[in-house]
Formats: sequence, C-alpha cells, structure tokens
Amino acid sequence: MGTLNSDEKRGLEPFWVALKEVEHPFGTLCVGEQGHHFPFPVSRVYFVHAIPEEAVRGGHAHRENQEVVFCVQGACTLWLFAPDGKQHRFRLETPTRGVFVPPLWWVELGEYSPSAMTLVVASLPFRESDYIREAEAFFHAQPFPDPVSRPRG
Repeated sequence: MGTLNSDEKRGLEPFWVALKEVEHPFGTLCVGEQGHHFPFPVSRVYFVHAIPEEAVRGGHAHRENQEVVFCVQGACTLWLFAPDGKQHRFRLETPTRGVFVPPLWWVELGEYSPSAMTLVVASLPFRESDYIREAEAFFHAQPFPDPVSRPRG
C-alpha cells in the first residue's frame, strides 16, 4: 500500500489480520510477514505492558500511518471511528489475531483484562505531525461519536 492518496485513505476499512501459527511441544511460534499479514512496509513495532485494567489508551487518529494492533497477552477492546460516522468494535483476546487500522480512523482502547499487553506493527516511524489528537479537529461536527476516553461536554 505504501503512500496513499486522500481517496484511498477514505476507502480503507479495518479488518482482522490472522498470523500464522506453528505449534511445537516447546511452544507455539506466531509469524507475521510484510506483504502477506501486514498490508504495508513495516517501519516500527512497539508494545505496551503493565496496563491498568481501568486504563483508556489511544484517543487519536493518524493522517498517514497504518497499523495492525494485537493484544498478545490478556484481552482488550479496540474501538474505531471514522469521520463519516462508521464505527467498529473489536475484542482482542487471541494473540494471533490483530486488527488492521487504516489512516484516518480514530482509535480507542479499553476494557483491559489483568496483565494485558498490546503489540502494534506500524507502517511509519513515530512522527508527532502524523497524529490528530483533538476530536473536534477530526470529526468536524458536533455531536461526534462517544469513544470511551473523550470527555463529555
């Protein structure tokens, strides 16, 4: 996919991504490969651990970055919101299943189980300028959807 124009970004929808599993008596290996499991060149991988159960993470969208989000330990819920009102809810509770998050989708994560750990595979290195952190700037209208972390006002 690489660099996307505005129409391509608007046309993308989130979808499940399933990694390959190789079972072995000494543990199961999970494999994800660029071009097969990840529909973009992989530039960054990061994980978040020691997440309090009541935590709410995300609260932003990306202009260009594409991601696949996994919960590799425990479980959590991923909510995605598009500016046109489309919404998706995914319960991440299997380490081999993640969700592709296209650009221009508002991301919220919450409902964490004890000891949850998330892993994100991203198409771009970190750039603060790629983030949209203000809900009003993203949704352009009131009332906008009610993701879990956004204050009601």
